[in-house]
Amino acid sequence: MLRTRLLRHPFAYCPGMSSRSRIRVPAKKPRSWAVTLIKNRGVFLGFVEAPDQKAAELMAAKAFMLSEW
Repeated sequence: MLRTRLLRHPFAYCPGMSSRSRIRVPAKKPRSWAVTLIKNRGVFLGFVEAPDQKAAELMAAKAFMLSEW
């Protein structure tokens, strides 16, 4: 009875299949980006953690309340 219940379940364990994925996609690690506001002189605002440049720009605009983004 238990065996037929497991086979009917959509996520039943099959002995021939591994529950782990064989293809591993490395996650993008957030890196530190320096934020500098450039007008007449460059003003260093700080650092933000983001996986890419576009995300860093959006996070900096939100963190430092910049209205141009």
